[in-house]
Amino acid sequence: MVKCRKGEGGKTWTPVRLYVIQDFNTFLAKMLSWPGIEEAMDHGTMMNKKYHMWDIKDGTVMQEILGADGKPFLDGLKRQDLRLAWSLSVDWFNPHGNKTSGKKKSVGSIAMGLLNLLPSL
Repeated sequence: MVKCRKGEGGKTWTPVRLYVIQDFNTFLAKMLSWPGIEEAMDHGTMMNKKYHMWDIKDGTVMQEILGADGKPFLDGLKRQDLRLAWSLSVDWFNPHGNKTSGKKKSVGSIAMGLLNLLPSL
């Protein structure tokens, strides 16, 4: 959504909201209160059999990440604490193409995904 502003150079269109963000701690608290979410995260933490790539957690990199105790961070429920693995994606682009002489605008997104959940979730 944009708003029209009149100035000396004519009309300019400016975004009403430059970006939308929610407080991470509030989001996490709400998510952890969803019915069945803990079971879904536990199931998503389980690794598949070796040589069967179904999810990012089945790759060697995720299996080699160590926790503060020196043991695998995602260990297939051999622990008492909750361990969450997140991915962060940042991407900006020009919606009019990457022409040197063309319009210069920027659109972007920042997104996080919880890797403990199954890809279907």
